[in-house]
Amino acid sequence: MRILLFFCIIIWISCSGQQTKVGQTQIDTAKLFDPRPEKLEVNFMPLDIYKNCIEIKEGYFVIVINEIQNRFDTESELSNYIKTHTDEINKRKIYVLYDSSVSFKQIVSILALLKNNKLDNYRVIDMDTFFSSPPPAIVQAPTLVSNKIDENDSTNFIITILEKGIRVNHLKTITNFVNASGLDNFITKHKTEIDSTKIFVASTAMTPYTRFKLVKEVLKKHQYFVFKIVVDKQNE
Repeated sequence: MRILLFFCIIIWISCSGQQTKVGQTQIDTAKLFDPRPEKLEVNFMPLDIYKNCIEIKEGYFVIVINEIQNRFDTESELSNYIKTHTDEINKRKIYVLYDSSVSFKQIVSILALLKNNKLDNYRVIDMDTFFSSPPPAIVQAPTLVSNKIDENDSTNFIITILEKGIRVNHLKTITNFVNASGLDNFITKHKTEIDSTKIFVASTAMTPYTRFKLVKEVLKKHQYFVFKIVVDKQNE
């Protein structure tokens, strides 16, 4: 009887050990967050992430494909959009953006949507650290790609980040502000006159991101998530 009990204990321990090994799951976050790192964007610049992205926000989602923005309040709505635009999304790497307010579970859920639609050319970016990280060493300077403004179109809403202050050109009127608060008040007052598809942010290539971020936050406050960036090469 004792011998039988001894063998039962050995068998139970052996089975328990096997179950533990099978039950353990390890997630390779590097592969999960950038499954195709070899698919690099040509002439990539940090601000390009806003041209093709899914931004996970607290309570809603914003997806931008080829600089065209759509907002969805539920994951189901976002899922339906992705299903009907798979071919378009698959043409370029898409960036999944999140910050500290977003849970890991939410990120994985969005990545599952992409995987279920056979979209694996994406990269997950933590916006709390992306722009604060030191830039990689540049062996060869990339070709600068920028948007051009139709100077004859007075309906363009052009925000220029100056060395000191901000200037706005709109409807043949030029207005200067000391800081982003002035820009905020101007947009509040003239919002009905602003065409959301004709917003430009101009600066030199050497403008610090901290200056650009102040303007971006003002635009974000007024629900302008998509705008074109114009780099003034003459002042570099």
